[in-house]
Amino acid sequence: MERNFKNIENQSIREKIDPKYNEIHDELSDSFYKHIRFRQFGVLDKLTFDKLHGLIFLMRDVEYYKKLGKEHSSISDKIKELEKEGIILDIK
Repeated sequence: MERNFKNIENQSIREKIDPKYNEIHDELSDSFYKHIRFRQFGVLDKLTFDKLHGLIFLMRDVEYYKKLGKEHSSISDKIKELEKEGIILDIK
């Protein structure tokens, strides 16, 4: 799915960071709506889908803010909470 990066704040950074997160987001959505396995999580229930969906964008935000030279501990704390629940993704 093509996404619009025109006229967004910090466009050059977002164009570099977002594609890998959008790719996994699309993979997650396809898996959930087609009722097929998603990585180590298998077929997803709604709660797990929502947690993974949130995690993808939290991880993107961490990388985005690092590129801006900022840190948001509240975002990192939310990621740690999800990790404690076994909601972990490897995004490279």
